[in-house]
Amino acid sequence: MIIALLLFLGVGTAYTGLLISDQMFTSLLYAGLACGALAVRNESWGYTLLQVVLLGAAAQIRPTLGLFFPAVFFLLLYSSQLYRDKISGRVKAIVVFSVAVMAITGNAPAFRNYIHHGTFTPTSILSDNLARYLAGPVLIAKDRGAEYEKELKTFKEARGVTKIRIQREFAVSVVREYPIETAKRMTYHVVWNLFEPHWEYVLNVFGQGFYLNNIFTTEGKVNFGILKNLPFWLIYILAYLLVFLALLRAVVRGDWMLLGGLVIFSLPLCASLLNGQGARMRLYAEPLIIDLAVIEICRRLYYLPKGPGTRFPKLGLH
Repeated sequence: MIIALLLFLGVGTAYTGLLISDQMFTSLLYAGLACGALAVRNESWGYTLLQVVLLGAAAQIRPTLGLFFPAVFFLLLYSSQLYRDKISGRVKAIVVFSVAVMAITGNAPAFRNYIHHGTFTPTSILSDNLARYLAGPVLIAKDRGAEYEKELKTFKEARGVTKIRIQREFAVSVVREYPIETAKRMTYHVVWNLFEPHWEYVLNVFGQGFYLNNIFTTEGKVNFGILKNLPFWLIYILAYLLVFLALLRAVVRGDWMLLGGLVIFSLPLCASLLNGQGARMRLYAEPLIIDLAVIEICRRLYYLPKGPGTRFPKLGLH
């Protein structure tokens, strides 16, 4: 059911030839997490080694993943609680080894930058997003596009740590000057990133894509082409609602280990505030979103009708 939904939503098809790094990162990430769960369940060092290799490779594609290796710790411990009543010494060793190796391999880009550039910043993507995709559009909206073009030339001439610094300073100054306009831009980013269908990337190739500001044509008429994505928007709304209910139930049940891992794992979604690049911004979390939604659907279809006394297993990713 999960695979069918992901295929229907275009998670695989839309990225194969267009944004292959995003698809590769997502595939390596979930393959690594799956191997981690199998390593704990089977007490297997073979799966443990596969896990650290796959997650380490994913971190080379998306360097900021190295900052979220504590999520691996939470999810591994939670998996151990699902599969056995008592955590064995072997499982404890697997968890400690996995987290320790991930802390190193996941931050390999940061180590490289420190050696070559004197900064432990793993990537310049944060400053790029702040300057080019947040502060830049805010200035343009305030009819200061010419000023932004001058700043862009400065960014292009700068290198390394200097470029990161001046982009951050520029972004901070714009945010302080136009906080309301910045908040509006962030809101637009979040809505678009959460609800743009993946098929948009495929449709754009054939000139059939659209954006939220194209609801009306230049003649003032309703753009009925927008209707083709309404089914996807309804699915996303339903999925987010189900995820909220699943997480709320986890809070009520006190599944703090799982919630801690999910919160840390989901932190990269905060990038949606800075960059409005659409569906690819949530791609890495999409399988997890669908997984949690499907768990909640199954609970309501098969367990609730049997009565309030029916015991439902703890919310898990198995």
